[in-house]
Amino acid sequence: MIGHEYIVRFFTDALAKGNCTHAYLFSGPLSVGKTTLITTLAKRMLCQAGTGDDACASCSAHAKGQHPDFSLFDPDVFIDPKTEEHPETIKIDYVREMERWASLKPMMSSVKIQAIVHADRLTVEAANALLKLLEDPPPAMLLFLSAESSARLPATLRSRMQQFRLSRVPYASIVSFLETKGVEKKQSEYYAALVHGCPGVAIRCMEDEGVEEKYARTIDQWLKLLQNPMYVFKLTEHESATMDFRSFFMTGQIIVHDLLRLQWGIAPRFRSLIPEHDRQELVKRYPQKRLHAMSRGVLHAMQLLRTNASSKLIVENFFVSI
Repeated sequence: MIGHEYIVRFFTDALAKGNCTHAYLFSGPLSVGKTTLITTLAKRMLCQAGTGDDACASCSAHAKGQHPDFSLFDPDVFIDPKTEEHPETIKIDYVREMERWASLKPMMSSVKIQAIVHADRLTVEAANALLKLLEDPPPAMLLFLSAESSARLPATLRSRMQQFRLSRVPYASIVSFLETKGVEKKQSEYYAALVHGCPGVAIRCMEDEGVEEKYARTIDQWLKLLQNPMYVFKLTEHESATMDFRSFFMTGQIIVHDLLRLQWGIAPRFRSLIPEHDRQELVKRYPQKRLHAMSRGVLHAMQLLRTNASSKLIVENFFVSI
């Protein structure tokens, strides 16, 4: 795991003192490490020695993905047997199945841990069912939820969970991790600058050169679009069939925030994705009011991508509006 050591320390202390509550919510950017953190914490909390050091049967089963007392639901991995596709939302049927599973006694450890990734995709009915479960949880159940934004979950649900916001991981930590994996220093620095504090993207870049090329191409597309928004029609005509629209807007969100910090005279938190020779012109072209509107527009576009709206039209409308 890269970063978030303070959360691990918190849980280590809580576990030692027996102060763990029954539900936790982790929020933060995509690929910042929420799922990795959850699996790391689950391993430690299920460990028969309480250390998670791979010395017991529980740790061995967890490492193989076969622990009977740990269940993780990720809609981006799960295939709905009815549609044979990834579900766009998390429906009440899954929450009811989770409730049935959680009601059973633990088989190997003292608790059963249920994790739901992308919990902000819960339908209203599913969120209400989960709320009822949290109001009267099974005695041996522990629930971990993750979401990009906790605000997308009902306030009544959030109020029954202890919340942690995962910050972007420092540049130096990502560089150090990549170097331990055998990546050369110069390449590690390039990856760390590229991913803006999201180590999951850096790992994918390390494992698949295609990810790096795709990410770099998306940055180049945004720079061209900021110089000439009408370029969007040429872009969507030739590349919409292969575009990852969600990643496209996430990258744009980082670039817009970089421009805002440059407008404020504040150095970017990470190495800027905007080449130095383009910064002055873009800062002059896009005043703060316009950048704030673009930031809101990016968030709105990402919400629309969850609907049946045309992704191509969402992109085109965004750049026409700016």
